[in-house]
Amino acid sequence: FDCNGVHVNNVHVYAPQFVSNNTDGWDPDSSRNVLIENSSYDGFDDCVSIKSGWDCFGLEFAKPSINITIRNLTCNGRYAGVAIGSEMSGGVANVTVENVVFTQANSVAKIKVGNTRGGFVRNVHYRNLTATGQLTKF
Repeated sequence: FDCNGVHVNNVHVYAPQFVSNNTDGWDPDSSRNVLIENSSYDGFDDCVSIKSGWDCFGLEFAKPSINITIRNLTCNGRYAGVAIGSEMSGGVANVTVENVVFTQANSVAKIKVGNTRGGFVRNVHYRNLTATGQLTKF
């Protein structure tokens, strides 16, 4: 939360279904200049979920997540592969997601919105996303 200059490299998250619930792999929240690369997630939630504050608290804090790069990941999770939101009242901008392999997800790239949450999503780029396994949505 509220970080600047984060570099996650070669990290492997394992969060099994019956042991852990609500276990996203990485959740940059109201953070800037974040690079998540060369890593993997095997769990029961979102692989990556980019956030920027929850409802009125996010609006008051007013710090967007900006300059987020996600690359060279393998994601095996039950929910979103790479999500933006739904907690994004401060906004999200300048996101690049590239070279990611999804072996299970209910959606590969998902922007979750709530009509009462506010916020914005700008300048998001997806490149070279590969789904090789079980997907319930795309």
